[in-house]
Amino acid sequence: MKNLLIIGVVLTSFVLAQFTSETISAGSLFSYTSYKMSSSSDAESITSIGPSASFTSITLRPSISYFIVDNISVDAILSLNTLSGDGDNYKMNMYGIGASYYMDNIYGGGGFGISSSGYNKMSTSNYLLLQGGYLHKLSDNVFLDIGASYTMGMGKYKYDGEEGGDNEQTILRFGAGIKAFFRTK
Repeated sequence: MKNLLIIGVVLTSFVLAQFTSETISAGSLFSYTSYKMSSSSDAESITSIGPSASFTSITLRPSISYFIVDNISVDAILSLNTLSGDGDNYKMNMYGIGASYYMDNIYGGGGFGISSSGYNKMSTSNYLLLQGGYLHKLSDNVFLDIGASYTMGMGKYKYDGEEGGDNEQTILRFGAGIKAFFRTK
C-alpha cells in the first residue's frame, strides 16, 4: 500500500504540473560564498580573497529560465563578480547553460559554465554546476527562493590562451532571493 501511495504522489506531480511549458522564470539570489582554490588548500570565505584584507565585492547573479515541458526548464547561467581593493580589481564572469526539474516547490538541476577571471591577465576555465532549492510561495507568481549551488572546476586553466594548471577550484553558495514565474500562453 505504501508503494502505491508513493507512485500516486509521483504520477500526480507529473499530471498536475507546477510550472507548465512556455513559462518564463526570472529572479536573483543573494548569497554567502565559500571558495576553495585547490584540493590542497583550505576553504576561504569571500572576505579573505582579493588583493588586500580590505576590498569591495559586487556580485550580480540573475537567473533566467524557460520551461520547455511541464516542470523542466532550460536555464541561462550568468554571474558577474568584481572584487576591488587598494586600486586593484579582480573580475570573475561566468556564462553557460543548464537544466532544472521542479516538483512540489523543490527544484534541482545542473549545467556547464565557462568563466573568465583575473586582475590584469585574464584566465578562462570550465565548470560543472549543481544546484537545488526550495520555493516558498509569496503570491501566485512570486516565490522566496532558498537554495544552494556547488560549482566544480573541470579541465585546465588557460592564461591568455596558453594552457595552465588543473582547475581544482570549487565554489559553494547558500542563498536566498526572489523568483517570479510568467506564463506566456
